[in-house]
Amino acid sequence: MSYARFKRGESDVYIIANVSGYFTCYENPIFECETAAEMIEHILEHVARGNLVPARTLTQLREDDTPAFDEYMKSIRDNGWDERIARPGHE
Repeated sequence: MSYARFKRGESDVYIIANVSGYFTCYENPIFECETAAEMIEHILEHVARGNLVPARTLTQLREDDTPAFDEYMKSIRDNGWDERIARPGHE
């Protein structure tokens, strides 16, 4: 799932929750973490540096910053992605 994509004038970041169970920010170097809370902290560092980050990116990550979503991502890391398992809040 994409939280933000590069777009001139709108977003300097490209951030996803990947099928390996990690949140990834494509920059140099690539940043990966296990929880939405960690990615929120990373994004706030982008904002502090003056990078453009869409407001919806933080909104979506804050919505996914729950124990249920953390457990969902952990299950992907431990067992692999299964399209039959719905994301929490998206059943």
